[in-house]
Amino acid sequence: MLREVLGANGLDPTRDVTILAMGAADTRFSALVSGAIEASVLIAPTSFYAKDHGFRELAAFQDLGFVLPSGGIVARDEILKTDPLTAERFVRATIMGFLFMRDNRPGTLKVMSRMLRIDEPTAAKLYDSSRPTLTADGTVTGDTEKKMTGFILKIAGVKDAPPADKLYDFSLVRKAHLALQAKGWQPGP
Repeated sequence: MLREVLGANGLDPTRDVTILAMGAADTRFSALVSGAIEASVLIAPTSFYAKDHGFRELAAFQDLGFVLPSGGIVARDEILKTDPLTAERFVRATIMGFLFMRDNRPGTLKVMSRMLRIDEPTAAKLYDSSRPTLTADGTVTGDTEKKMTGFILKIAGVKDAPPADKLYDFSLVRKAHLALQAKGWQPGP
C-alpha cells in the first residue's frame, strides 16, 4: 500500500525513498521516536501514540480508498465437507462477536482495553477509527469485493483472478444470520 501511495503522489518508491522492513508496529514506532527513521507506516494504536508525540499523519490508507480483507474466516473445503456443523458453529460465534463489536461500543471498549492492554481512551480512538470500516453483515460484495481482490492480486503479482466463488463464499455467514434472527439474538449491552 505504501508503494501505491508514494507512486500516486509522484514519488518512485525504488528511487526517491528507502523502504526498510522493521518488524512490528511498536518496533517501527520506537525507531521513529528515537530518530532512527524519518517516517513509518503505523497501525492503531501506535499511530495514536505517534500523534501524541507530535508526529503528523501524512496519509491514512482507509481514507485513500484502500480496502483489504481483515478478520476473514478461511477453511479448507475438506473441513467444510467432513465437519460442517463445527464450521457453522464457528461462523455463528464469529458473527456474534462481529455484531457485538459493531453495535455495542461500551462493551467493546471494555473488551479491547483488557485484551489489548490499552487504556479506555485509546481503545475508544481505536474503535472509532475502525468502526466505519465494518460492513453491515460481515460480508463484502460488488465493487468492494472487486477492488479488494484486484489490490491483493496486484500485490501478489497475479494477472488473472480466480472465479469469485472460489475466493468468497458467504453462505455460512448468511446461514448464521438467519439462525441468530430465528433465535431473536441481539448484541448485549
